[in-house]
Amino acid sequence: MQINWPHLLLSTSGRITRTEWWIGCIILLIVFGIAAALNWLAGISLAVVLLFVFLLILYCALAVTAKRLHDRDRRGWWILMFPLGFVVLVSVLSTLSEYVDPTLYYALLALTLIIAAAAVAELGLRPGTAATNRYGADPLAKVRSDKETARSPD
Repeated sequence: MQINWPHLLLSTSGRITRTEWWIGCIILLIVFGIAAALNWLAGISLAVVLLFVFLLILYCALAVTAKRLHDRDRRGWWILMFPLGFVVLVSVLSTLSEYVDPTLYYALLALTLIIAAAAVAELGLRPGTAATNRYGADPLAKVRSDKETARSPD
């Protein structure tokens, strides 16, 4: 499989496969981990540079997720429910954990985990639209046609 890296990480148009989504997410997590470690080690001296790195990582994560949603024939605005909804809830929980009733805290934590599981199922486990949709051609069309050609007797 040949990956078009600029399209995968920087473009918000078109469609990508589940495999490309997983590869993009793993690479972005690794880069984020390295940047976070550098931020922790360097302290304030690299803060401005690392801020731009974190913003670039965020943009790339949104672009990869938008294309995966397009493959599922969903608008990119679904990002607000899945990944961003998860991040917002985790941030609110971590900030307010001392001030919230434990029952409410665990209910919100359960909601956060449900959103995360739904996001992984929708983006990383379910196949995309098997034909051309409003966002472009099926990225697996060639693979599917090669399998059908291999099965059909000549």
